[in-house]
Amino acid sequence: MTDSEAASSPAEEDASDGSFFRLTRTSGRQATDEGPAVLRLLENDCLPFVFACDHPLRLFKLWPSIGTSLFDQATSHYTELVIDCEEHDGREDGGMRRFWERIPLEAASRWGKELSHAHGREKGRAGGSLQCIAFERTAPTIYPHEHQAHCVAMGGNPDGTIAMRLFPALNDRVYSQAPQRTQPTLPPVPATPPTLPSLTKIIGVWTAQGQAIARGWHTPALEEVTGGTDGPGTGAPHMGGILCSSRCLKRLMVPMRPGDLASACTAFPLPPVGQRGPLARLQCLILELSDADENDQLNELTAVLVARGCRRTIKSLHIQFVDVNVVDSSLVHTLQALSSFVSAVATSPDIPVTYSPIRVFNLALLHDLPPGPLPPFVARALVTLAKGAFRVQWQSEAAHLSHPMDMSTRSAKDLAASLTFDTAIQVELIDTPGFTPPPNAPSPRPSVLDHLQEGRAFPSRSCCPSGQSGPEPDLFVYSHIASEVLGVLADKMGQPLQELTVPAGSERALAALRGREVRRVRVMWGRSVGLGDGAAAGALQTTHSIDIELRVPRDANAIEYVHSSILSLLKLRAAELSLRVQPTIGTFTHYFVRDMMQHRFPDGEMDGYRISCTTEEALRGNGQIVITAARIDSLPDMSGVVPLTDESLTELRSDFPSIPPEALVQLHPADHRALHESGRRPVDVNELIHRAGMDSS
Repeated sequence: MTDSEAASSPAEEDASDGSFFRLTRTSGRQATDEGPAVLRLLENDCLPFVFACDHPLRLFKLWPSIGTSLFDQATSHYTELVIDCEEHDGREDGGMRRFWERIPLEAASRWGKELSHAHGREKGRAGGSLQCIAFERTAPTIYPHEHQAHCVAMGGNPDGTIAMRLFPALNDRVYSQAPQRTQPTLPPVPATPPTLPSLTKIIGVWTAQGQAIARGWHTPALEEVTGGTDGPGTGAPHMGGILCSSRCLKRLMVPMRPGDLASACTAFPLPPVGQRGPLARLQCLILELSDADENDQLNELTAVLVARGCRRTIKSLHIQFVDVNVVDSSLVHTLQALSSFVSAVATSPDIPVTYSPIRVFNLALLHDLPPGPLPPFVARALVTLAKGAFRVQWQSEAAHLSHPMDMSTRSAKDLAASLTFDTAIQVELIDTPGFTPPPNAPSPRPSVLDHLQEGRAFPSRSCCPSGQSGPEPDLFVYSHIASEVLGVLADKMGQPLQELTVPAGSERALAALRGREVRRVRVMWGRSVGLGDGAAAGALQTTHSIDIELRVPRDANAIEYVHSSILSLLKLRAAELSLRVQPTIGTFTHYFVRDMMQHRFPDGEMDGYRISCTTEEALRGNGQIVITAARIDSLPDMSGVVPLTDESLTELRSDFPSIPPEALVQLHPADHRALHESGRRPVDVNELIHRAGMDSS
């Protein structure tokens, strides 16, 4: 019937509170309004639309009223199946899975044709039927007459060609009256499993579904099985029940360990001699790997796939690492086993392989590489993993002290020269857990690190257009025998280094940076007396700032200890020094120590530094003292600045009101440090007056 006839129908006049809603359909058949809502729903041929747009858990409660005849159909035209196992109220609800398992395939095909204009559907429970579909996508379908009026109002050209009819929508009252079903169970596997000759794709399978997916379906045309995003499970051996009847499988994208995938693929029959196997068309795989020994599992998987026809057919591979946190020498062994697997089943050793990112890359694997050539597949994998690492490490271990570090293989040198850490934000030098270097142990210098690309191995604005790579990574040193490694990596990272964090007592680490420009050095809590008296003395003249966190020992005199620390730190000759002191609780208050430090530096200067002393309150304890020292020759040039008095400030503000008040800084001639700390640029008053006069004119 026409739109005008539909608009004047009695059914529409009775529609309220979501009792009815419209669906476009070419048949023009109108629903009956007699009987209970559930029964009227059963008599309506638009029932599929209700099932398609509402939440399956709520519809599942209506199953006893609807009867089982609705779920006894099948079709040869169904081509795609989506298994949706969303969580409901924080738990997986088996009712949803079972509902979609038994939904009639004929109805699914018909719904798809009727909803050809519905491009998206919201997931999860909604308050009403219409809310489950993105309304802006389906408004022309559900409310065409209103959509036409809207188009006319907006100056558009409405379609106005489709007929309409009414059918009842399910509301919360109907749901509450529906019979409740507790602990629904899977129906028994039929004696003669259904055959779906046109089914080509299954989406949303994940292995934790276990026996729920082993229904014995015959799917000879199945080409693709894609896993869900819920993560790995324990039902991988049952995967064979849904795969084994296919002779066209091309993409098996369900994450499984090599051993589990081998178990699933053993369900495929072995082909007769001289014939292609059931996996002869397999092209894409996804595997889960760990840093454990995967060699045996990969060998088993290789034998199973090759015996069933997968001989050099794989064109792409995705590797998903499980419980792998560091790219190190143990992962290299796994990659070597994977290289043998690829050689047996892939069309070429150079097939596209994608890897899930691993956050940490340990550079020590370069020194630990076995002798002999490195397989090209392994080298490419390590280069790819290096590009996605967020943190680059060097782990020092006991063997580095007893074995020569100036020997490296050709493969290690070539690999080092090809590594780039494009996304690295940290470079850290640590000791292997459980290894404590002996006192005064030498600092090894691994020669293989010399082959890293200087200025290109790590992100740097200087080598990327427009600084697209982001800020340079920060350096963290937690090892006392890594000063040589620190020097090499600092050279490779380019100039200047942004930030370096070292433990207390790292004089050798600071000395390794002699002559290099560093923006900021942070020394963690410790005893810093003598830090500038040894090898590090004068090493950091090109360093912008050094922040040191100092704890005063309980048996030390806080006044003398802090004073000695300041005199020692001044020998580092950095542009700025900041010493944060936490006195021992119960010895001296931080106010007393602050006053004594001000007494020790009455003029506020020492050895070419301008020194200030303040306090910061702490939530616990006595708070802390903050002593800052700025090298006078690094302070901004104040020669063009005219000191302002109260009278001159008032006169300027009166004569030139357009001058921003914050631009006028009252400056005492001797208080250069205040201007420097404020972050304001020194201003020549004559220039300021001239600019203000130009603005006013």
